[in-house]
Amino acid sequence: METCLDIRLNAFEPGVGDMPDGWIHRKCIPFTIIVQPTRGSYVITGPDHTVRIATGEAALIAAEVPVAFAHHGIGGKPMAARWLHVQATWREVIEPGALVATPHRITGETARAIGDALGGLLGGPDPAGRMDQRFARTGFAYRVLGLALGSAPPHPRAERLLAAAARLGPLNAWMQEHVHENLGIADIARAAGLSRSRLHALCVEHLGQAPMAQLKDLRLAAAARDLLTTSDPVAEIATRTGFRNPFHFSREFRRRYGLPPREYRDEQRLAFG
Repeated sequence: METCLDIRLNAFEPGVGDMPDGWIHRKCIPFTIIVQPTRGSYVITGPDHTVRIATGEAALIAAEVPVAFAHHGIGGKPMAARWLHVQATWREVIEPGALVATPHRITGETARAIGDALGGLLGGPDPAGRMDQRFARTGFAYRVLGLALGSAPPHPRAERLLAAAARLGPLNAWMQEHVHENLGIADIARAAGLSRSRLHALCVEHLGQAPMAQLKDLRLAAAARDLLTTSDPVAEIATRTGFRNPFHFSREFRRRYGLPPREYRDEQRLAFG
């Protein structure tokens, strides 16, 4: 990360709760997750490795990373934890958690500082209150995210993502703004000011996939966010994220997130939805 000014927080949700001992919760959401057990521990398994998070430590999980949370109580009591879900972008393009390797274990003074900031979020006033109070909550959210990101090692693909942001960031932002439209490869090439062949080569080089595959990923992420944060009908969400066929939407969504849209909403739903 270069400066906090490079990161935009679009939405965030703090929370606290008790979880039964032994419960395994699988998640894959388009929000960065920062969690801290206040009683008991987590065992968090990601695609590449597993981390154990003890009481008072914290963990960072990047958006769109499938993980399994195993909850472990202590002394016959259920596990207790506090957390922050945050949807952010770096330089308007990259989800900042994608630049670091996660799940990541955070210990020591950084974990304590994250706990203090989470306490400020959870103990603060209602977000519908005065504007200065809402700014204070946003400041706490920025601090939690910044501390977590600053403690994590870089992801092996970080340099490629940074190169993609520099070369294709404006185009990626344009596609995000137009996911609801019936776009084809000619429309994307025109917006980029490139030939189809050059566009394809650049997307494969910097994004690791073809332009239409990138557009599909952006549409699915937008649909997932709406499923988690609104009560809008699934068919309406599918249409406004560019899927004209609801069966195609359901099939592609399940392939990406492991559940059909309605089940995903029921199992993963965030409180501010």
